[in-house]
Amino acid sequence: MSKPEFKTFEEAEKAYNAKKKEVRTAYDEIKAFEKTNKLGFGKVSPDKKVAAEHLKLKAAHKALKATLEGIETSMKALKPPSEKGSFTKKYDYPTGPKGEELTSDEKKSFRRKARSNAKAGKGLPTYADAKGTGAVKKEDKKEEPKADAKKVDKKAPVAETTKKKPLKVASKKKVEEEEEEEND
Repeated sequence: MSKPEFKTFEEAEKAYNAKKKEVRTAYDEIKAFEKTNKLGFGKVSPDKKVAAEHLKLKAAHKALKATLEGIETSMKALKPPSEKGSFTKKYDYPTGPKGEELTSDEKKSFRRKARSNAKAGKGLPTYADAKGTGAVKKEDKKEEPKADAKKVDKKAPVAETTKKKPLKVASKKKVEEEEEEEND
């Protein structure tokens, strides 16, 4: 089947949506025909007239589906390029004088420096900054962890609770059984 020709993406999109509705109605007609003639999936009627009508409906549906695929391919060809690609780089990493790339740690340092320069209103850091000569290094922070109120020191003495056990209430049957045993 030849591809339909469209001048703009919008024309192709309108034609695609219209053809899609036609395909759906043709499919619904097939299903209604099968239901009225009590035909199951993939079954052919023994009546030649019904079988011919069924094949006619299926052929029309298949032709509509083929034109829909043609419209879809032309729509993909006419689709304008998106402003953002599927993946855009946020940072353009510098290369060294000999064309060497930065390692992942150096890239991390470069991004950190670039963010701090952006806040200060400066430009992007250089290759030397990213390599480590001008990069900011993390200082090891060794602070004492704060004691949480929820955590309990295991060595501290535990105060005993004064919870009393609930009294057992004897049922009438048990009381009567005990009285009978005593009387015997």
